[in-house]
Amino acid sequence: MDKRKYRRLECSFPVKVRKIPSQDAQKFEYFTITNLGPEGAFLKGENIFDQETLLELEFSLQDNPSTEETQEEKAETITATGIVRWKKENKENSGMGVQFLKVSEFGKQKISVYIIRKILELRQGKKEQKL
Repeated sequence: MDKRKYRRLECSFPVKVRKIPSQDAQKFEYFTITNLGPEGAFLKGENIFDQETLLELEFSLQDNPSTEETQEEKAETITATGIVRWKKENKENSGMGVQFLKVSEFGKQKISVYIIRKILELRQGKKEQKL
């Protein structure tokens, strides 16, 4: 049985991750969020952190992120503090499950609205295929 309170969504977003505490505040590792919910995410990547490691995450919910961030896009960046709850290391799908410990109400709302919108889009697409 799934212990999660909220639904998760398959996705693909770049995320900057920094271990807390960090010797170098500018040193980030880069991962891809492949599964997202209001309380956590699965981060796919190569340099997996150990369980119980505290992390700072920065990401944006953009369907087509560009390399050039506008001022508006920077304002929409979600910053969260999380903890690695589990990790998976294999050739096909290495990554880690991160539980959000601290994320702004704005960030939680933005994630929830994004998930609901995507689910509705998927359902609408299935209805259109049946027609």
